[in-house]
Amino acid sequence: MVEKRKNERWGSLKIIYVLNQESFIGYLEDISLEGMKLMSELPIPVGKTIQLSIEDDQILTLEAQSIWEKKDTEFNEYYTGFKFLNLTQDTIAQINRFIIGSK
Repeated sequence: MVEKRKNERWGSLKIIYVLNQESFIGYLEDISLEGMKLMSELPIPVGKTIQLSIEDDQILTLEAQSIWEKKDTEFNEYYTGFKFLNLTQDTIAQINRFIIGSK
């Protein structure tokens, strides 16, 4: 499969919670400056736009749209790819600091 990513993604080595309006929706699998992969117990429909808060030592709040979804039948989990929306230079800098600070 041809790699479409423009930015390197960072795989999370620790549990990082992802919230949608104060409700837990899943765990961060990996993140780049353009998007992220989420692991969850419930499917998230492709095309859904949500406000996300990624909580670790820092809290990163972003708007993102789901662009793909895949079920892991062995573990009964769902993986969803998101692209970040409406990124400002400040938000990009926050994502970069989050990635660097979480390594």
